[in-house]
Amino acid sequence: MDKKQWSENSGFFSTGTQVFLVMAECGNLSEASSVLDMHPSTISYHLSELEKSLNLPLFDHSKRPLKLTSEGLNLYNELKYHFSSLNVRVQKLRQKNFLKPIIRIGIIESLSRNLGVHLIEKLSPLSNEICRCLLGSYPNLAA
Repeated sequence: MDKKQWSENSGFFSTGTQVFLVMAECGNLSEASSVLDMHPSTISYHLSELEKSLNLPLFDHSKRPLKLTSEGLNLYNELKYHFSSLNVRVQKLRQKNFLKPIIRIGIIESLSRNLGVHLIEKLSPLSNEICRCLLGSYPNLAA
């Protein structure tokens, strides 16, 4: 599950569910931390709380990388199915309602006066809004 796919639909799921789904796919805290933009200790906390609330071990914590228990695998498959279905439904709704993507651009300062206005004028019809236009030097824009 990549960051873009995850971030588009993550609002439909609780934090514990989000952490569980990503950890089930990643198997390690550092990768899950990158996908979720969370500290590894926060991820561990949410996993622990989810397992406590369900009164089920979802992962075998004695092995690295973490492996799903049989209960965890069943739950993962069910949640993944719903996540995928939701993703398809959201895409269909966007297409049906002609929702356009949000465009983010970065322009090197030396080009902004000549290119910036024209670029924004050309891109505006392709989007409902241009979310952010960054101006700066190359190292700042590349980061």
